[in-house]
Amino acid sequence: MEQWNLTPPSESELGDHDVFPRGKHLAGKRIALLITGGIAAMKAPFIARSLRQYGAEVTAYASPEALRYVTTETLEWSTIHPVVTELSPNSEHLSDSRPFDIFLIAPATYIVKFL
Repeated sequence: MEQWNLTPPSESELGDHDVFPRGKHLAGKRIALLITGGIAAMKAPFIARSLRQYGAEVTAYASPEALRYVTTETLEWSTIHPVVTELSPNSEHLSDSRPFDIFLIAPATYIVKFL
């Protein structure tokens, strides 16, 4: 019979919002993560945290349909930034002072209808 290992994990200096760095490929890059509707939207927090592991700063933009599958709280936790759920006169997506380097649409599902 196998025994479970009940010893606690080793101490970590990472906080709740921190990510384990995997590289610096995206260091200094600002990424707008544009989350669309569809069940795959539930993976957006994983995408955001993965981008952050490589040094990116991520801001999530979520459509109302996307928020059916992932919460704003989860996106704020994974990006460490407020989530943009609607555009305002502030034009958050067109920041002249610090423009985005990448606009990533996820999920980007395309369905082809065959006759």
